[in-house]
Amino acid sequence: AVLISMLPLPNAPILTVQNARACVGEPATLTVANANGNTIEWYDAPTGGSPLFVGTTFVTPALDRNTTFYVQARNNNNCANATRTTVSVTIVTPVADAGPDVEIIQGRPAELRATGGVTYQWEPAESLSNANVANPVARPDVTTTYTVTITTEEGCTATDEVTVTVIPAITAPNAFSPNGDRVNDVWEI
Repeated sequence: AVLISMLPLPNAPILTVQNARACVGEPATLTVANANGNTIEWYDAPTGGSPLFVGTTFVTPALDRNTTFYVQARNNNNCANATRTTVSVTIVTPVADAGPDVEIIQGRPAELRATGGVTYQWEPAESLSNANVANPVARPDVTTTYTVTITTEEGCTATDEVTVTVIPAITAPNAFSPNGDRVNDVWEI
């Protein structure tokens, strides 16, 4: 007679976030919620290979494209769960748009219109109604280039510029005094 004992397999890892997001060129943090005393192993393939990392929280290398990782649990009997759990990391590439360049007559306002983020920071802040909104009103006295830094929901940042060209206001005299003193002697329109 031969006694065959079946060793139990560990439960498959459950991730705190199934589909992670990361900024381009930055790492993602992936975490298993149910280690239950098992060894957690992270891979870059669904089968075979050597673990990239061992532990419940895996900080990936800096990523520049969407990437899939795989995680498995291994118990004290060196048994691994049947199928590795898949986790996808989507790379967020932020795009800031400060809007088109604007021309205004000196003393008049221009509304700037940025898109691409959930928060905005404009520089220089002088001559702006509010440097922390997407659409501030600019009142520059001279031609000014404004830079907006947007931040996405994931914390990714990007910048863009917009130039407000200030055209000097035309002042036309409303009278003339042809008395030879060279001040308002000629009325030219």
